[in-house]
Amino acid sequence: MAMTIFFGPHSAIFIATRRQNRAFREISASGTATPKHPYFMKYHVLLAGILLAIASCTSVTPQPVPTDTRLTAVFMENYQPYCGQTFAGYSSYTDLGEDSPLQDARLTMRITDCSSDEVRIHFMVEQDSSRTWILSFQDDALRLAHDHRYPDGREYEANFYGGIAMDNTNQAFAHYPEGKRASTSQLFFPADPQTLSDRPTREINVWSKAFDHEAQTYYYRLYLRGELRYEAVFDLSTPRS
Repeated sequence: MAMTIFFGPHSAIFIATRRQNRAFREISASGTATPKHPYFMKYHVLLAGILLAIASCTSVTPQPVPTDTRLTAVFMENYQPYCGQTFAGYSSYTDLGEDSPLQDARLTMRITDCSSDEVRIHFMVEQDSSRTWILSFQDDALRLAHDHRYPDGREYEANFYGGIAMDNTNQAFAHYPEGKRASTSQLFFPADPQTLSDRPTREINVWSKAFDHEAQTYYYRLYLRGELRYEAVFDLSTPRS
């Protein structure tokens, strides 16, 4: 029995069985038709089109993959030796516009609330203490959030923006820094759905947190469209009183 594949509302083509193929060869031998006959050529063109359509329909869009919890759990442990301490830092690279308050600013961070599930880091820019970085586990994924407050405690608009620690081994993120991979000392946080619902333009944002244990240095970085646009460096070797 022939198998029918419908191609539009008014036409169909038939995938030939072995018996039909043998019939086609007999027709060709009799001189009535050849493989170059218009019927055969039309058949092959339609079949190729259907196969191409099936292939395009079955292609799978790469899905984001959260960084393995074995990596993120160890990364969170990196904060334990520094918990409760304050460290000085500076902006080592800034490409955020001329009016950025981070340009040439004196930076300070104080690491607090160092549990296995959440770490809070108060981030000061000169005398401005309105910023806090929050790293917390949510449904087995590690999220970085930015908490911005006015002096009276009110939240900034679109507060708690950030992202989930993600890998990009399947190329799901167009703006992930090229060649970068997560590790127990470095994580990357592409903007997550919560952030994009408030500010869709942050689709190009990827934040990064990193420890350099040998140099006793801590880094906070922002990438836009895969390019480094900001880097803050903190000296972990000399805590401030």
